[in-house]
Amino acid sequence: MTYRATLFSFSAALLASSALASPAMAGPCEKMWDAKIANTEINAAQTIPPGMFRAADGTVVDDMPEFCRIAVNAHPSTDSDIEYEVWMPTQGWNGKFVGLGNGGFTGSIRYSQIADMVRQGYAAASTNTGHWSADGTFAYRHPEKIIDFGYRAIHLMTQQAQGLVKDFYSKPLTSSYFSGCSQGGRQGLLEAQRYPEDYNGIIVGDPAHNWTNHYIAGHLYLASVLYDKSPNSILPDRVAPIVGKAVNEACDAADGVKDGVITNPKGCKLNPEVLLCKPGQDAKTCLSQEQVAAVMRFYDGPGDKVPKGYYPGFDFGGEAENWPNTLSSDFPFGGEHGRQGFPFFKFFVFDDPNWDMHTFKWTKEGIASVENKVVIRGETIAQVFNAVNPDLEKFKARGGKMMHYHGFGDPDIPGQNSINYYESVVAFEGKQHGAGKGAAETESFYRLFMVPSMGHCRRGPGPNTFDMFPQLDEWVQKGTAPAQVIATKYVDDKKELGVKMTRPLCPWPQTARYKGTGDSNVAANFACVDPTK
Repeated sequence: MTYRATLFSFSAALLASSALASPAMAGPCEKMWDAKIANTEINAAQTIPPGMFRAADGTVVDDMPEFCRIAVNAHPSTDSDIEYEVWMPTQGWNGKFVGLGNGGFTGSIRYSQIADMVRQGYAAASTNTGHWSADGTFAYRHPEKIIDFGYRAIHLMTQQAQGLVKDFYSKPLTSSYFSGCSQGGRQGLLEAQRYPEDYNGIIVGDPAHNWTNHYIAGHLYLASVLYDKSPNSILPDRVAPIVGKAVNEACDAADGVKDGVITNPKGCKLNPEVLLCKPGQDAKTCLSQEQVAAVMRFYDGPGDKVPKGYYPGFDFGGEAENWPNTLSSDFPFGGEHGRQGFPFFKFFVFDDPNWDMHTFKWTKEGIASVENKVVIRGETIAQVFNAVNPDLEKFKARGGKMMHYHGFGDPDIPGQNSINYYESVVAFEGKQHGAGKGAAETESFYRLFMVPSMGHCRRGPGPNTFDMFPQLDEWVQKGTAPAQVIATKYVDDKKELGVKMTRPLCPWPQTARYKGTGDSNVAANFACVDPTK
């Protein structure tokens, strides 16, 4: 699970309307030195002049308005050192706060994202979740830091930052939003489940919410099975376009247009024999028997290792763009799955920097040893990290709204994980409100959008750039639910080169289907349809 650049930006139109609705000017930033928060230190409270600013980690942001920068250290335990920063525009504040999520093992503050929010009139905050390392070593024999990373840092940042914003402007917030992808997606779901009072609206992207299952049956499985059987099973980057071409030939036209984008891979079938090298065929254009087996294990999932339903396989689509650097590896490290998975087992679970993946027992007891590992005060690894509770009733009752997206071509976290969670909420809502009402009740506050062929939080051959915040804000403020989200694919993924295509993202289980007439690169020529009806 790695952090990828977020796929949204706030619109100028939303900023303009918000700023006109509730303009605000603030007193001197330096007065915030006097803020009193238990077990917390204010390390900076400075007015930053407009223009360019160099953040604490060297990140340079420009075109900034004047803003108040507050840097904080919080110590909720004797072994906690949670750092976060809050940036607030000194003029034109729109009355709203944004908390930003992290990626991977975090260990950084997202200065560029905070800056983007401030340019558009928001007060915003980001935290390092209690450490500055990106490799998981912080967790070794530091259970309180695991708690900080798991859930405490985001909640603490949220509550304290909101209080600082209120004090700075001497007026209450009109609303608070959270957004994050990957680790940040897990953080967003956990906020809605564990702390439903923190945010009015949440955007969740490609979440690693089913954390223990993901690390066992995702990262560890793929590292050990795909790469440890034989050096011949390695999937180098050259394999990606070969597989992608075969998948497109089998499945691309199902949405009514053949364009390299697989709108809904469910039902797609790939004959593995089409990948296998034939006698005399150039080995650079095909796969070995071991590589074909590795590819099919990727799609099929770890059903031979874990209980049925424990973790899904991956979906078809976008392989040529999404697989390189994620599945490719020098034997036997397992690509991104090994690089991300091994530190978790070494430093979070088994407390052994020399832990060897070959020692893991693929049994019920072996899996339970991870899930039930006690971190501190009786809390297990699963309780600290997993954000799988379908009960969002408290979040819903206070008017909370959530928009959730996931790339169907994500080679890091299967898109089916998000579908499974969404469907668990539908089932829970049905039990709460009556048979047949689950979908309608869920759609009233929570919608899932699957992104065709998109990779982990970005990339992919299809439309992969979209802005959910205007619609989330409209939903929170006015109750207008999003019927679809328009996504854009730029030429070479560079905005300055122009638009290649647009496509609607539809609330699951709907998917976009070409109407049969008009330019197939224009979103208006697609309709959101439920393939099950």
